[in-house]
Amino acid sequence: MSSYGNSFNTLTILPTSFPIRNVAEAIIPLLVSLPMWINFYTGIAKYNDFLQARTWRQQDPNFHEEFDFIVVGGGSSGSVVANRLSEHNTVLLLELGGNPIPLARLGLSYYALQRVPGLDLLYETVPQKNAALAMHNQVVFYPRGTGLGGSSNLNAMIYQRGNPKDYDNWANITEDPAWSYSNVLPYFKKLEDYHGVFPSDKFHGKGGPIHVEKVKYSLMEKYFLDAAKEKGYQIKDPTANQTIGFSPNEVTMKDGLRWDTYNGYIKPIESRKNLKIYRYSRVIKVHLDKNRHAYGVTFFRHGHYRFVKAKKEIILSAGAIDTPKILMLSGIGPMDHLNSLDLKCLLDLPVGQNLQDHTMTLFGPILVDTPESLLFSRALNLRSVFDFATMRSGPVATTTQGAIGFVSSSVRKDDNWPDIQITHVSLGISLQRPKGRGYVKLASRDPFVPPLIQPNYLSHPDDVRALVEGMKIALDIFENTTVYRRINARLIKPFPGCEETIFKSDAYYECFLRQITTTIYHPVGTAAMGKDVNDKRAVVDSKLRVLNTSGLRVIDASIMPVIPNGNTNIPSIMIGEVGSDFIINHWKNQFEVSNLPTHLMYPEHDIVSTQNLILAE
Repeated sequence: MSSYGNSFNTLTILPTSFPIRNVAEAIIPLLVSLPMWINFYTGIAKYNDFLQARTWRQQDPNFHEEFDFIVVGGGSSGSVVANRLSEHNTVLLLELGGNPIPLARLGLSYYALQRVPGLDLLYETVPQKNAALAMHNQVVFYPRGTGLGGSSNLNAMIYQRGNPKDYDNWANITEDPAWSYSNVLPYFKKLEDYHGVFPSDKFHGKGGPIHVEKVKYSLMEKYFLDAAKEKGYQIKDPTANQTIGFSPNEVTMKDGLRWDTYNGYIKPIESRKNLKIYRYSRVIKVHLDKNRHAYGVTFFRHGHYRFVKAKKEIILSAGAIDTPKILMLSGIGPMDHLNSLDLKCLLDLPVGQNLQDHTMTLFGPILVDTPESLLFSRALNLRSVFDFATMRSGPVATTTQGAIGFVSSSVRKDDNWPDIQITHVSLGISLQRPKGRGYVKLASRDPFVPPLIQPNYLSHPDDVRALVEGMKIALDIFENTTVYRRINARLIKPFPGCEETIFKSDAYYECFLRQITTTIYHPVGTAAMGKDVNDKRAVVDSKLRVLNTSGLRVIDASIMPVIPNGNTNIPSIMIGEVGSDFIINHWKNQFEVSNLPTHLMYPEHDIVSTQNLILAE
């Protein structure tokens, strides 16, 4: 912006310098000091929790509590599991962080909350060989939320489910029809309280824990959607039977405020007698006996190591990075890797492998000759504060992502299963069906050391080709439609580092995306489910039980064998709902058919299948 004068506006938001006026003049300095204030707030909350935990029993090293279920992680999936299981069972929820801070409720705040200690785990990737060339040390920041609600406290709140073929593919991989789209659709409907753009009793639910609505304030959304229609794309519901098409964005917000899994699943039941929540608890390891039955957890809380037992099961819901970390620290993982760290390998499973993510590039900048795009100096004023305070609308209530589109590249060649997502306003081009795979490994046997995250961005040539085509499709919408020609939309001159390539050539686009490569915070697949113990790619079976163990399940994004075609928060919540029913039905079966807890007999499958029960519900 500063290089091109104040008469232009940019659609892609890049760090720029501009004059600060009005409310922005007061707010932006506060944003700069925000980490300090957040640390102060979270420090008080943690100390208050510490004081409440100082009972004589909690200080007794010989005191061991016992619960029916232990849930590790209170994020998008774990909040669901803790809620559903604690209806009729005693549940301990172990969460690394505390309650989400009030500021997280503001839609626009998600930009400011990442990379803030106490809210974000501050993870980052190892240096990338083929991507992120413009980033410091070729490292990509990898935000992971901490606190009740997990990454649903930090994300852009975009409501997506994925494509029906994603889930039919899961059903084929696991040979379990419970994961087909027709069988997971009721769970998607169960979790939502839908007030979006495309009401449908067939595809959407009412009265569920997660409130869904249209973005209250969108920036140039009409331009984007009208241009897409001019190019022949339909405006349609991307969360029903997804095909190529565009739509206004729907978000997990309520009355212009973030609606995360803490507000949807935990806050309404915090006083439930069956549920106990230990905040600020770092799980060290899961304990298995000689029969490989998971019977307890060691965790660190407020300066003390504690042990707690589970009567029935332990559920890991710590996310696609920390769940494999905990499994490996517990002796479950690739034998060579664990041995290299002097960790005893109890089970040789491909834990941490199969890491997948939606690789994204922030394409542009694209300039327009109309004062309607996002500039904080213009957006943050007394009017925007008044609009938010009185109507929960305006720039403060936005996620900045006003519209979204799905298109197909020639790599996948399936208009009913697109592979490119285009987000507007910060023109993000993301790869939805990557072929590249990465991994998560332990950096140390010390549980307090962050893991090694290698997503291998742009390591597969087909991923590069698909993204290049996605960039060309997006630019065609902006530069070759009457809607955008009226405001003189255009891509500015070559990005630094790509001057040697021909501007707007395939080589230029490839150079650009290799320079500006990032995550959109969707890691999955690191404890993938499969058919059975003979599936060499699998860590859990289709009922989410860790293979060759009993009493141990994984219920979070780790279990996805293939990443879905859309933002992963809602699929993670769905997995929490499905996994909870697996557990409830399993224990219902035990009560009905046996006086012994047959899961302790270390079976490959339940004696009574839960499949019919799942399909009937």
